[in-house]
Amino acid sequence: MGRISFCLLLFSLSLVVQVQGQSAQDSLETLLRNTRVDTTRARLLYMLANGYLHVRPGRTDTLANELMALARVTRNGKALGQAMNCKGNVEPDHATALSYFRRALVVCDSVGDKECMAVAYQGIGNCRRWQGDKKEALSASFAALRLFEEIGATKGIANQYANIGNL
Repeated sequence: MGRISFCLLLFSLSLVVQVQGQSAQDSLETLLRNTRVDTTRARLLYMLANGYLHVRPGRTDTLANELMALARVTRNGKALGQAMNCKGNVEPDHATALSYFRRALVVCDSVGDKECMAVAYQGIGNCRRWQGDKKEALSASFAALRLFEEIGATKGIANQYANIGNL
């Protein structure tokens, strides 16, 4: 009986987390519909794209395309790099994803956005790991780790240690 109760508790907790996450996404979607300021729209598009990454990758792709178009029109390099990172994260073909991450890295570096660079390196490391190139995967993962440490991004640091440990 204890096992069934435990399973029901876990199931109900996962529903609560899903509902709360969806509530946050719904709020961001509402803000996006009502916002006309380009920098705010870019920030909201990026937040939404990341929020949908694992639950609705198709929506992430659509939002990343919109962010990329907005970034090009407004000449917002940071947003362009973020959009390319999002595209790389949802791209099923590892070679194409790697191309997105490499382009994101160049753009992020040109605007000095270390967090965006770290995310690009993380994506490059993951792609290289999936392609079986452990040496390049380690190199990119350590580059991401250094950047995440530099900016104090604890979640990024933890993710990189996990990625390195999986190699």
